Amino acid sequence: MGAWGTGIFSNDLACDVRDEFRDLVAEGKTSEEATAALLASYHTSLTEPPDDDDDTPVFWIALAIIQWKTGLLLDGVRDRAISIIDGGGDVERFESVADRRKREQVLSRVREQLVSPQRPPTKIRRWPKSETDLQPGDVLAYQHPSGRWVA
Repeated sequence: MGAWGTGIFSNDLACDVRDEFRDLVAEGKTSEEATAALLASYHTSLTEPPDDDDDTPVFWIALAIIQWKTGLLLDGVRDRAISIIDGGGDVERFESVADRRKREQVLSRVREQLVSPQRPPTKIRRWPKSETDLQPGDVLAYQHPSGRWVA
């Protein structure tokens, strides 16, 4: 998974957790059910020693933030994220001193947010599903104005 900044959602895994949680809740799952589904989905990368130990803190902090933002924060998720932040978070994975300081500031703000009263639960809209007659393996072709075809 890639990271491109010090923000909470400047990481592929954090974005995936956020999007999957929102999708599960939009489908009618409770916060508890959505959390259980995410834990089952990411179980291997969170429990086995991964090649880089960046996944666990990113997962729990991202999950806590999206739950807080949607008014669906579970106590166990909040406590786990705060524990990770209080333990230093994932600051060490950043190479430059400037990025480490920025990440510390981000985590400090996240901690303040997580201990503050959360908003009332928000309704998460379901994204409309698109339909197509295309099947896996179908190839599309486009004729450029020059006359050449591109697949």
